[in-house]
Order: sequence, then structure tokens, then C-alpha cells
Amino acid sequence: MDRPRDSRPDTRAIAEAKDSAALQAAMATIAGGDLEKLTANDYSLLSKALQSRSAHPDAVPDVKLAILGNFTLDLLPRYVDVHCAREGLRPAFYVGKFGQYVQEVLDDGSELARFQPDVVLLALSLRLLQPDRMAAFSSMPAAERRNFCEEVVSHLESWGDRAVEKLPATLLIGNFPAPAHPLAGVADVKSEYGETELYLEINLELLRRFKGHPRVRLFDLERLASRYGKDRVLDPKMYYLAKMEWSPGFLPTVAAELVRQVKAVRGLGKKCLVLDLDNTLWGGVVGEDGPSGVKIG
Repeated sequence: MDRPRDSRPDTRAIAEAKDSAALQAAMATIAGGDLEKLTANDYSLLSKALQSRSAHPDAVPDVKLAILGNFTLDLLPRYVDVHCAREGLRPAFYVGKFGQYVQEVLDDGSELARFQPDVVLLALSLRLLQPDRMAAFSSMPAAERRNFCEEVVSHLESWGDRAVEKLPATLLIGNFPAPAHPLAGVADVKSEYGETELYLEINLELLRRFKGHPRVRLFDLERLASRYGKDRVLDPKMYYLAKMEWSPGFLPTVAAELVRQVKAVRGLGKKCLVLDLDNTLWGGVVGEDGPSGVKIG
């Protein structure tokens, strides 16, 4: 049974948790361990309790996470905080200045460089990255639209190369969710290089260029937005008031995926050995005759 809407999560056990096991146990009691039941206010209260815990002089973060972008991302850390706590992790955050993601990488003395993050998330809004070009997209010649695609991909590739040189972090570079409703409507799929094709090609090219890089990963915002519902990703009121590209309701989805990526980057995933009854260890290369096995006893 869901708790009453006006009730608040009990944060005492979280603030008093002495280690990661105690923190995970405390988080399991919040909304029955189902973070999807939490409201935006719940996340705020829980994050404050977690921050008071992290303010202890002996507190050492398990991961240092920097969040950069060209739209407002100030609310995201509180959601990541809560999802990290469920995994028993203590994060530290740096949120970059609005739209200053290039300058912070180029400046050796920037706050980002001094923070020395383990993981960096870069999330960009295409319409804020090139507002004039996006506003005039429907009137641009097809050749110029294709050049625009290459410019965007090259910009991110160049930023990634420079960030890898300057920072010790693994980079998570977000792709671009295609709009729920293209400017040209249903005619877009018949246009020569319309919005649908633009977003598909940008995202595919980003995947290809970063796939082989050991310290750069594509953060698949297109998939997350599709799963959550593209009509709900953008809150027009919050976008025009605060340049928030993502609605508060979408932030838990982003936070959950970000923590999943952090665990993979930091090698915190669970591993197991699978043994057959005759002490055969299964794994290795899967050939035409099925998976190979190694006899260990």
C-alpha cells in the first residue's frame, strides 16, 4: 500500500548510517525500496540527510562526479545522491557553470580541474547549442543541414579529446533525444534530411566515434527519453523560467542510469562463478557447438 501523499520519508536512519551496509539497509525502508514512489520533495529531504552525513570530517567519497551542460542541471545531484545511497555509495559532486563546459576543460586552473572527478557527465541541448541554426532548420538547404550534423559531432569529439587529456575521469557524453514532434510534423519523414534523419545520424555518428575509446562512453539519453515518454521529458514552464531541458519527473530516470554507469566505471558490478556438477567452469568463447567449458577439478 502506498504511503499518504502528505507523509515524509524517515531520514533519521540514513543520517545515522555508519557504513555502506547500514546505508543500504536504511534506504530499503524508504518507500519499500521503490524509488519511483518518491516525490520531488522526498528526494530533496533525503538528499539533505545524505549531505549532512557526507559533511562528517572523516567522510571520504566513493566517487567524484562532475555534471556539465548548457542547460540547468542543478537539481540532478540530489536525485543521484539518493540513487547512490541505495547502492551504498557516497558521492561528491561538482556542477559546472551554465554553458561553460568548454572553458572549464581548457582552463588548467578551473574548479573542474581542481575537483579531479572520477566521472564526468556532459549533457547538451541541441537547440541551446545552436539556437539560430535550429530555429532556421526547416529553411536550410539539405547540404547545410548535413554540414550542421558534422559540426555538432565534431564539436563533441573535440571536447572529448581535450577532456581526456586534461582530466583523469571517464567521460559520459550524452546523445540527443529526438523531439516528440518535429517542426515539419508528419511531413518531416518525407523531407530531404529532416529533423528525424538529423537526430538519427548525429546519435549514430557519436556512437561510432566514441565506441572504441576506453575512457569515453555514450550516455544514451535518446533511449532514456523514449522509455520515460518524450512528451513528459520537457516541462515548457520550467524551460522558459529556468532553462531546464529536463522536467523534474525525468531526473530520477537519468539518475538511475548515471549510477548504473558509475558502478560499471568503478568496477562495482557483482560477479559470480558458475560451476557445473562435474566442476566445469562455463564461460570463454561461444563457438558453433555452444559455450566452451574449462575443467577445474
